Amino acid sequence: IMEAMSLGIPCVATAVGGTPEIVNCNNGFLLEKNPSPKDIAGVIMTYEKLLINEKEVFQRAAWNTWNSDFNAEKNYTLFTEEMLVK
Repeated sequence: IMEAMSLGIPCVATAVGGTPEIVNCNNGFLLEKNPSPKDIAGVIMTYEKLLINEKEVFQRAAWNTWNSDFNAEKNYTLFTEEMLVK
């Protein structure tokens, strides 16, 4: 999921484990633990029917989520800086 979001790809995921920390209604589609095929198809169709500018909003949000919270290069640098201060 993080790798897809690093490319600005909104994800469809289930609300298990840490997934809700990454995927939300702004950057993708979060489904219940055991979605039906109809549920999965529904969110894919919802995304497919969006206007281009609406898709771009999801794409930017996916990338922004990754960049602000899961970008390893940024996180490792911040972690290293924090450790050197201590």
